[in-house]
Amino acid sequence: MKRAAYFTELSDKRIRCELCPHRCTLSPGQEGICRTRANRDGALLAENYGHIVALSMDPVEKKPLFHFNPGSQILSVASFGCNLHCPWCQNWSISQERARGQYLSPENLAHLMKERGAGQIAFTYTEPLMWFEYILDFSSVPLWESKCPDIVLVTNGYVNPEPLEELLPRIKAVNLDIKAFDEDVYRRFTGGELPVILDNARSIYQAGVHLELTYLIVTGVNDNRESISSFIRWVAEELSIEVPVHFSRYYPSWKWKEPPTSLRLMEEVLREASGILEYVYGGNMSGGQDTHCPGCGFPVIVREGYAVENRLADGGRCPSCGRHIPFIDTQRRDGT
Repeated sequence: MKRAAYFTELSDKRIRCELCPHRCTLSPGQEGICRTRANRDGALLAENYGHIVALSMDPVEKKPLFHFNPGSQILSVASFGCNLHCPWCQNWSISQERARGQYLSPENLAHLMKERGAGQIAFTYTEPLMWFEYILDFSSVPLWESKCPDIVLVTNGYVNPEPLEELLPRIKAVNLDIKAFDEDVYRRFTGGELPVILDNARSIYQAGVHLELTYLIVTGVNDNRESISSFIRWVAEELSIEVPVHFSRYYPSWKWKEPPTSLRLMEEVLREASGILEYVYGGNMSGGQDTHCPGCGFPVIVREGYAVENRLADGGRCPSCGRHIPFIDTQRRDGT
């Protein structure tokens, strides 16, 4: 554990955490909603610091990131904890409970990456923004004097503006999980506030960090077609039609036992979104994973499961019509 950043000291050894909008006020012995930050005798500690509960090599497409180093492998790592409480969470045993793990300092994680030849790392599975201090320290390890590896966040985006602003210069790519596009639904099912997420999505995009969005269509929660249509229009108007959006099919998990998202609904949403946005993908279903050139329709990236065929020409252009396709490929060249 480590002394946490972003807090306000109050009277009687109470502390208000300022990392996320919950702003938990903690008396000695109390933990925050995230279960990662606690008041220990008047000091706010990040109790998940260096506590690794999951570590594996994954295809980058699994994050999902389809326009960032396509076809590459990424080291995925997680600690416990999350500041939202989605009842359908697939990783609830580590996000909603203090899971067992082992300590790995930022320096040792850096050496592990060197040994494995990993050039990129994803903080994922739980909520990486609740691992703020660790990610910040990892990005500053002396081993990275020449070049820090690409750091990716797979996040719910529920964090205050100041810590996000401090962290973003260290981050190369973000997959931001949009839980719903209705303020009441967001608050009732996750405990979060939709406007905070949307403001942070804008900040990430405007900072020049590669951004992709995921919208898991959960039966009985966020599957209202009008809300989904509003989300699609928001992406086009507030971000860009070029921001990749992944609509994923839900399956029952943890406390939520409603039937899986209907394939008919998935197909309707993908069709609607593709009429407005340029890069739309279906997740947890067959089909809908290829990247097509918006200009001529040529499949520039073909995906069969996690097998990826990159057909992009030099400069990240469509080999059929020459249109530039927005991809980042730091693993093979400086970027396109």
